[in-house]
Parts: sequence; C-alpha cells; structure tokens
Amino acid sequence: MRSSLLCCLIALVACSSSGPSAMTACAQLAAATCAKIEACVKGGVVHRYGDAATCEARQTAACVVSLGANATGNMPETVTTCATTLPQSTCAEYEAAEVAVCAPQAGTRAAGATCTYSAQCATSFCAIALGTNCGVCAAATAVGDSCATSTCARGQTCVASTQTCQISGVQNANCDKDHPCGYQLSCVTPAAPNPGSCLLAGTTVGAACDPKRESAPTCDANSALVCEPGTKACTAATYTNAGGACGLVAQKVVSCGDASVCFGAMGATPGTCKAIVKEGAACDTAAGPSCMAPTRCVTGSAAATAGTCALPDPVVCG
Repeated sequence: MRSSLLCCLIALVACSSSGPSAMTACAQLAAATCAKIEACVKGGVVHRYGDAATCEARQTAACVVSLGANATGNMPETVTTCATTLPQSTCAEYEAAEVAVCAPQAGTRAAGATCTYSAQCATSFCAIALGTNCGVCAAATAVGDSCATSTCARGQTCVASTQTCQISGVQNANCDKDHPCGYQLSCVTPAAPNPGSCLLAGTTVGAACDPKRESAPTCDANSALVCEPGTKACTAATYTNAGGACGLVAQKVVSCGDASVCFGAMGATPGTCKAIVKEGAACDTAAGPSCMAPTRCVTGSAAATAGTCALPDPVVCG
C-alpha cells in the first residue's frame, strides 16, 4: 500500500537529531506563508488547499525536504528570518517574490549540475525542465529569455503567448497581452495603436469596470470581486465547487472555490470546476485537474499536458 510521502517525511525529520530545528523553522514559515496567502487573496487558502491545516502541513513538509537536500545554502536560520519578515511585507512584494530575505541562498553546485531547488546552486537558480521536477543550475533568466523548455527565475512570469520571461508591470507601466501587470493591477488597453497601461483594478463592490479592459480596469480577483458584463460594475464573486459550471454562466461570472480550478471556460462558453488533486493522482495542465502545491504535474516533457502529480524529490533529481 502506498503511504503518504508528506506524512512520512514529517515523521522522518521529527525523529532525527537535526529534525526539531528544521521542523520548528519550517512550521513558522508555513504559518506565515499561509497567513500571507489569506491576507493577500481573499479566501486564498480555502481555494488552493481546502483549509488552513492542509496549507500549513504541506508547506511545512515541502520546506523540511528542501532543507535536507544536498548542497543547499538554505538553513533553518534563514528560514526563520524569512518567516519573521514575511508578515511585514506588502502583498505586492510577496506576489512578486521581492522579499529579499526569502530568496534562495547560494548553494555549492556549479552551473550545469543537476538540482531540485535553487538553493542547491551557486547561482541561486535551478532551471526546472518543464514537465518534470528536476533541473540544472544556471544563471538566472533575464527579461525576454525563453521559457519554452524550463522555468523563469524568481519574480518573473513565463508569458504563454511569447514563451518568454517577463516581470509584471507596476502601476501606470505599459502593458499588453505579452506584458502582464502586477498585484491588484489591470491592463487597460484602448483601441490600437494606443499602448495599454497598468491601472488599479476595482477593489470595492459597485466600482465601475470593463470586462474587456478597454475603457476601464476590470475588478480585483484577489479581493473576490468580478466584473459583471451587464452592469459593468464590480460585484462579489459567486463560487461553485468541483463539478459545477464556471466562467460566464447565464450571464453571470462564476468562480471555483473549495480547492478547485476552472477548466474549459472560453468567452460565453462555461467551463467546469475540477478538484485540485494531490501526489500520485492523474493531472493535466491543459484539461485539468491541477496539482496541489507543492506537487507539480509531471508529464515528462514540455509538449505533453497529461501526467501525474509528484513532489519535488532531491533523491530522484540528484
């Protein structure tokens, strides 16, 4: 019978001589991280994990495994520093991975060496091959670098349309479909050839909005708001659970809740909420379901979409 890898990892570390120190630090970071998620994304913990206990347990276990990886530069002390600093950071800083003390510390592996975590690398960046949990130590990607086969560096976003690494724009920065905006910002793009601008999204019920983002920003999803097409006003998001229709349903925007993600919604065509699954379960990056962090959908290649949820494992990756 296959046991839960997360539970076994926690038990292993708890019984080791160095475990309590790592466990204490990781539990502190997990609590701070889950609290930050909830502070920055209304209902974020429930939507991503189902409940706070699951969030903290999974965050703790992932942290413990990473601290046990060979060649890592991260230590319990650096984890504790991150945990105590995180509550004072802004949501914009957290979402953009700009909390400096939480960045991976340099490890001892040279460029080209295999890795599971960025903290194993002297460059502080492990380029994970898409469709896998394993990567190679490399120089951090720069804005505009390709992300067609591997991940972008910390704080960067892989834009699907161009398959390049980009940094999310700040307020009033130029933007378009290939250059996203940051936390609580909406890319408003008037008719061509006018450039788009990152403007504050609606954060209150009743705020004017434009679902097409041509004449006004849309509403802030982090505040659990949606822009209703008929009224062009921000309203409280309506949620449904796994199996329910999502997207534009009977002219009303419906979002997924309770650890589920919407797949298949396009324009006026509704999608379906699919429950987030854990390690060992089948997943599909295009059709769903999604994997619950810290697992990734391992498909074997960047081109494939169907795979199995698996935890990053430094034993497997080396």
